[in-house]
Amino acid sequence: MTARSRHRAEESTADAAVRAAGDVRLRAAIYARVSKDMRNGRSVAQQEVEGRAHVARESWDLVGVWVDNDRGASQWSKGKREHWEDLKDQVAAGEVDVLVVWEPSRLTRDRLVWATLAAICEREGVKIAASGRLYDLSDPDDAFQLDLYFALATREVGVTRKRVMRDTKAQAEKGHPHGGIAYGYYRLYEETTGNLIKQVPDYRRRLNVWGVNFVLWLAVVGHPDQWCTPLGRWALGYRVWDAAGTAMPQRKRRPPWWALGPLFTPDNHRIEWYTRADIVTDVVVPRSLAGDPEFAICRELTERGILTSALSGWEPVTLRYLLANPTYAGYRRYRGQLYPAKWAPLVTLEDHQALAGKYGRGTWEGKKPSAVSREHTVKYLLSGLLTCGVCEGPCNTAWTGTGERRRRYYTCIGRGRLPGRSHCTARPLAEIDLYVTELVIEWLSSPEAAEVMMVDTRSAVDLRNLMDRQEDLTTRLDQLYENAGLNGMSDELLAATERNLKAQLDSISDQIKAGQRFPVLRDLVKPDRADVEAAWDRLADNLPRRREVIRTLFTRLELQKVGRGRRYIPIEDSIKVTWREFDKAA
Repeated sequence: MTARSRHRAEESTADAAVRAAGDVRLRAAIYARVSKDMRNGRSVAQQEVEGRAHVARESWDLVGVWVDNDRGASQWSKGKREHWEDLKDQVAAGEVDVLVVWEPSRLTRDRLVWATLAAICEREGVKIAASGRLYDLSDPDDAFQLDLYFALATREVGVTRKRVMRDTKAQAEKGHPHGGIAYGYYRLYEETTGNLIKQVPDYRRRLNVWGVNFVLWLAVVGHPDQWCTPLGRWALGYRVWDAAGTAMPQRKRRPPWWALGPLFTPDNHRIEWYTRADIVTDVVVPRSLAGDPEFAICRELTERGILTSALSGWEPVTLRYLLANPTYAGYRRYRGQLYPAKWAPLVTLEDHQALAGKYGRGTWEGKKPSAVSREHTVKYLLSGLLTCGVCEGPCNTAWTGTGERRRRYYTCIGRGRLPGRSHCTARPLAEIDLYVTELVIEWLSSPEAAEVMMVDTRSAVDLRNLMDRQEDLTTRLDQLYENAGLNGMSDELLAATERNLKAQLDSISDQIKAGQRFPVLRDLVKPDRADVEAAWDRLADNLPRRREVIRTLFTRLELQKVGRGRRYIPIEDSIKVTWREFDKAA
């Protein structure tokens, strides 16, 4: 401790002693918290009332009330206590003399947090008023009682967590469902006890949004007196209006069904019956396996008026979560392990393996998957897939030449350009597309492609467990970095632990890559070249799927620099192709 900080601590302690002697009224701050609000805020309100009564009895000056409702205080709590952090800063700044709580555990159930708070209170001379008495941390007996109290509170939450995890693991091993209900399923409960009976695929018929709108319109159109009511406005296709008559902004999250579109819609917004299980098995999974991007599937479901379980429109991030969920393959996931479930699967195990591999690809390559897909803006086959062989930057398209010689080229838009040049490389778009397409068709009709498509379904569970294990190791590595300065580890032990985790991650990544499956190629691999050409031509209006096929077959397409002014260069010298190494024995 420096001389300046020591002097400040002595001064704060002296000031606190003066205020405690009665010369100055003590400044009190009330803190109220509850971990899980089951009473609509009544618990924190009652804590505040008792705290104010305590402050009034002692004739303290109340400087403020800080409330964290529905927030845990243990080391496993995920929510952040914003008001607690603000109050702790006030205490550290010497703005508070007494910290008033209903009981000590309202402050924290974390050893590290309590140790930090105790050090601050002892330094600033702050007392803690809890359970009807005043604790002074400068008194060894009071400090011991508080230490014991917080130790018991920490043990209590630890024992509760241990019991919950034991029960959850037992339920997972039995294959029982847990948590929210996945889209496409519903659960049956006993009417008397409310206990879960089973989870089954949801084949109940539902009417889409446009059908619901039409039914409501029929119910209201014959009753003019209802047209100005909220129900009448919904049925007639109006948005919500407030009392002043101005249109209220549409909520971005979980909008009600009537906010997704008016009654009178284009022809493709037709009335239809559907089931959620059929949406999963007939639309979402097959189209994703075929390589269609998430935005296209979400757009189709939105146009059909089909909502999610939360009665909101489909988003790519929601779709990716659905596709990677092992629930649909009939498995229950718990702490990185998969257990056979008691409900019927909606997709096969190998299809789930392929989907999990596709949507987890960015994770095992060390990349953070983008939350927004830009495929809907791409107009050309290889835009963004080509890489410049000079500056390693991406290639896009641009017009070059004038008059009859005006042609579209793939050009470099990379990070480093040659002196005096607007780009590093440029080659005609039509020639490059034709050459890459020829390579694709040639490979799809080869015997090697047929061998790659032979899927070993026995490795499906093992692959998914590897992916879950990789996610767990990545989380542990991140926590190691975050807590490097708090866990007291030496530099040698920290470095050894980091090397061990990274070695395990590299090993698992290699195993995952060897077990990848490529469902986007299933309908294209054929022994006859003419059949492959016909299948490729049928994808003329599906550019995203063509691009997904190219991503699958090639790991790198590099546009080469051929020299200024050279003509009639073989196409093989213009582009360097790196094929993916398929593991046919996986």
